[in-house]
Amino acid sequence: MKNPELCFVCPEAHLIRLSTMLQSGFHVNATQGDSIFSLLKALPGFSETYLAEKVQTVFLNGDALDDMETLLHGTTAIIALA
Repeated sequence: MKNPELCFVCPEAHLIRLSTMLQSGFHVNATQGDSIFSLLKALPGFSETYLAEKVQTVFLNGDALDDMETLLHGTTAIIALA
């Protein structure tokens, strides 16, 4: 079964207005072997500075990570940020 898709265009400055919706989660296609850092950095509104200053903990499949350079593996990865 294919995941439902929603496509919208929003200026980066207005992404904050979508924060409640984004807290519920969303699906992102990624390439196995990419690092979590490179995946997050490619998302709109995320930068090295944002990740360094605002993100305190990264969880991969429920486990806290010490290193955002951890590589993605498997068919499904659930990433949560705190």
